[in-house]
Amino acid sequence: MKRSLLTAAFLLLAHSVAFSAEATPASDPDAVAKLILQLGSDQFALRRRAEEELTRLGPAAQEQLKLAEQSNDLEVAERASYILQSMRVDWIRPQDSAEVRRALSRFGDLSREEKQNRIQVLVDLPNGQGFPALCRIARLEHIPGVARRAAISLLDQKFPAEGTPALVEACRQELQADARPAAAWIELWLREQSDRQATLADWNKAIDAEVKLLNEESPDTDFPTVFALLQRRLDVCNELKLVDETTAALLAIVDLMNKDEDRRQFDSSLVYAIGWVVDHERWDVLNQLYQKYRGEIHGDRKLLYRYAAALSRAGQTEEANKLAERAFAMKVDDPIDRVSIAAAIAEIGAVDWALREYKTAIEAMPPMSYESLIARREVSTWLHDRQDYKGASDVLLEFFQQIQAKENRLARRELLQQLDGTQYLNAIEGRQLLYQANYQHSRGEYDLERETLENAYKKYDDDPDILIAMFRLPDATAEYKQQTRDRIAKMSESYSNQIDDSPEDPSKYNQWAWLVSNTEGDFAQAVQHSLHSLELSPNEPSYLDTLGRCYFSAGDVENAIKSQQKAVELAPQYQIMRRQLAEFEKAKK
Repeated sequence: MKRSLLTAAFLLLAHSVAFSAEATPASDPDAVAKLILQLGSDQFALRRRAEEELTRLGPAAQEQLKLAEQSNDLEVAERASYILQSMRVDWIRPQDSAEVRRALSRFGDLSREEKQNRIQVLVDLPNGQGFPALCRIARLEHIPGVARRAAISLLDQKFPAEGTPALVEACRQELQADARPAAAWIELWLREQSDRQATLADWNKAIDAEVKLLNEESPDTDFPTVFALLQRRLDVCNELKLVDETTAALLAIVDLMNKDEDRRQFDSSLVYAIGWVVDHERWDVLNQLYQKYRGEIHGDRKLLYRYAAALSRAGQTEEANKLAERAFAMKVDDPIDRVSIAAAIAEIGAVDWALREYKTAIEAMPPMSYESLIARREVSTWLHDRQDYKGASDVLLEFFQQIQAKENRLARRELLQQLDGTQYLNAIEGRQLLYQANYQHSRGEYDLERETLENAYKKYDDDPDILIAMFRLPDATAEYKQQTRDRIAKMSESYSNQIDDSPEDPSKYNQWAWLVSNTEGDFAQAVQHSLHSLELSPNEPSYLDTLGRCYFSAGDVENAIKSQQKAVELAPQYQIMRRQLAEFEKAKK
């Protein structure tokens, strides 16, 4: 509403409604509007009484008071803001549990960030304890963003198996049929518990209204709020297997991301859309997406590759390979572009196409450049994943042979300056030697393997996989086994110290757990460290892979398989994770 229209509305209401000293009904918006207009009266007593009455009404007057903050009458705007800020809400109810009471303690005095933290505390309470309190915040909180955050935090929650009717009723009592957006969303959420599809039309209206606010740059909403609503609608339509509705929901997210300039430069809306289709295997939606954005997809190598990868996952291998050939043949201005695209398509499972891009980029780069080293490192990683140990070693060995040649000392010095020292270079060379040792192991050349592993350890003594390979070396002498155990103890102690120094770094817990679970030590502690790494970095596939190994070493094959299955589900492109899952399943049989 424009400010001039808002002021005019208040003036009209002033002529049509006479002031009364009697309490104003909370359900009478006209009477509330008249009180707001009287905040600008020349009579002090009238202003004072209006202020007191609006404060008494509390949340019932909030929405109109927020509109009044935009009034052309500065006196009205300032007093409306003051009333909103000074409203005191009794956040705690007699029926609240001790945990809810702690979360709502002095809630009105908290900063916006602190309020959002408390909302998360309420979400995390077991058995839906925090649901009514979240409804309370959605209805009574005067900061629109916080109220919306409380509502959105509820929308993906599940009601407990027992006590659902009472909990639903408690939520409705808190909402009191409030029409403001946050409360209305929760009311829709409560209704959809019995019939998700029946509420879709009402959800569409609510979401359209929020999108309109965002387009108008209203301070009441923001991109994350709208995105969360759109994402949830997409998930619901997908669960209901509605083709047209799912497509429309996905396209609405594409449209939102295209309009948001800050995010558009970091992420592509179509990359997101194709990724979503692949993750959910909605090939029917993929076809509609392609029909709408065919020109954009064929004009961008990254999008064309991703679309081809999606077709490949859908079983359309021949067409996928044709499109991949077309993407490969498109003009590339800089070989670095090939490296970035290769990294992206490898992560979605198109490893063959990625390797071709990497190798083409390497051929076009200066042979001893940092960019060439990075590309070679990625190629070696994927070849090792495929158990092509010689290929993984050779692609790195070629680089080190060149960079260590006397005639290339200047190039080596420049590279070391760029890397700020030798540690990174040593780590990669240690990997090259490890891959070489893996190849020797596959050929039964155990004496050569032991020698190569020693060289790898001398080059870089902070790679747990080198010690794991030493620990598994066949025909090792007692002296060599003891030396390996001593090294494992030293490395695990180093990781423990790093955990103490950086307790919020999940990688250190993961490294300790991976080392111990693959060698020897406290397997129960390995499980705990691995679980903690996932608390700090939830659903990280490599950490889940470690957790699977930890459970397996601790003798818990069932949980090992569950963890490993999740790792494979999240990162199906890694064959090494699939091999570990096969190992666990074989052990179970």
